Amino acid sequence: MRDVILTATFDIDQDSQLLRWSFTADGKPISGQGVETGLLAFKLGDNLTVVVQARSEFGRLKQVDIQSCNLITMPRAFTKRENPERAGEFPEPSPFGDQYAVVDLGNGICDASGASSAIWHAPRELTCDNLGRWELSFIITTNIIYTDGEVERRVFAFDPECDVGTGL
Repeated sequence: MRDVILTATFDIDQDSQLLRWSFTADGKPISGQGVETGLLAFKLGDNLTVVVQARSEFGRLKQVDIQSCNLITMPRAFTKRENPERAGEFPEPSPFGDQYAVVDLGNGICDASGASSAIWHAPRELTCDNLGRWELSFIITTNIIYTDGEVERRVFAFDPECDVGTGL
């Protein structure tokens, strides 16, 4: 249906472990409206690709090794308002058709080669196959290699709530 891009960005010099993130389709956020207000509003059939961008405000970035990259989903029970026939039941473990709540997106390298930022594209694309609502977490484990040769292991994350609907 739509090509949705998750862009997760962090600065190697930041103090927190939080990622700046956005989910966009056709350059616009996929935020919900009406009963979906405040949610990431996916539509059945959406294809999701993940892009991680590492930056360095102080120009100290040499390379970032993405050791692991995972989407973790926690199903929320259907309510009478959203699905009267299934009220109280839970959707599948993941909106992305997986039979598990933890989806491994792979690993790889963000090579900056002296630039102030580096990008990694997850090798796995996901499709929204299941209707429902989930808490969604995104967690990456990294090895950051600074220009002076120092190596630091860091974990970055975010956790919004998402909904997959029919698009009606």
